[in-house]
Amino acid sequence: MTQQKKLFMVDSNYRFQLNSKRGKFTCPECGANYRYSRFEDNKTGELLPEEYGRCDRENSCGYFLSPYHEDEEGKKYVDQTRLHEYQSSIKYSDDSTLKSNLTMNNAFSTVPEELFDTTFSSYENNALLNFFQNKLSKDRMLKLRQQYLIGTMSNGDAVFYQIDKQGQIRGGKIIGYSEQTGRRIKVNGSNPAINWVHSIWSLKDFNLKQCFFGEHLLGEYPDKPVSVVESEKTALIASVYLPQFIWLASGGSKGLTDEKCQVLKNRHVVLWPDLSPDGSTFAQWNLIAKRFNFMVSDLLEQEAILEAHEQGLDVADYLLNYEPF
Repeated sequence: MTQQKKLFMVDSNYRFQLNSKRGKFTCPECGANYRYSRFEDNKTGELLPEEYGRCDRENSCGYFLSPYHEDEEGKKYVDQTRLHEYQSSIKYSDDSTLKSNLTMNNAFSTVPEELFDTTFSSYENNALLNFFQNKLSKDRMLKLRQQYLIGTMSNGDAVFYQIDKQGQIRGGKIIGYSEQTGRRIKVNGSNPAINWVHSIWSLKDFNLKQCFFGEHLLGEYPDKPVSVVESEKTALIASVYLPQFIWLASGGSKGLTDEKCQVLKNRHVVLWPDLSPDGSTFAQWNLIAKRFNFMVSDLLEQEAILEAHEQGLDVADYLLNYEPF
């Protein structure tokens, strides 16, 4: 049996697993009766479509199709399942021109499902994920993509969707990264290349009302403590090293606002501001922490040298010096 097959059979961290306890079925490839194990959804207890399974006639048949397998279009069953779960709670406009869906009660727009879907393929072109491949195992990469629903533009830029606790897709920030360094690509040597999906797709009258990147995980893990950092990339990296927290990103030093923080009330929250030359970000986040009874980590402030303050390093810059647990 290959290592890949063993992995999906015994690792309880995977949502989809082969389950021979449900009985054996007819193999869709060779037609042998009672020789075929199907994948089961550990979350719902339901069997996956018939094609996802393994024939135990390894020498004469060897059929095996995993829900984690990437098809010719770069799509996986597991990715589509998670997307559907978040999309099912959102009502979209029937307008064929794909105008944004305006939620009147909250006065913000949401990204249409049809466009949201188009960014979940061609992961091999995603420069940031390719950079991560040199740092993380394939399994952790897969989990990262699934948890945070990272999209990919046709040019390889990463899309960080801001999905609120109710599953509404409030926007998608597009950031270009270097595949070699993992750093943001800059325009004219200074300003990072940042855009939004509603601008790229020319969605009319789109009212962007931001939430935390990763906010949708709050409902999935109601008892986990929460950590908030500035950048989306930092949240991704920190979630691998310190998975006991839900890692959210504010989208910048000024992105931590009272309005966004309302969703974190009654949660155990730790803020991790980036370093700054004059300590202003740390001071600013401290004021917000006091209003909401959050904690603020001063680890970087206490340990960092002057050069690190000037460079504006964050917790991910330190974590990447170590191997993930």
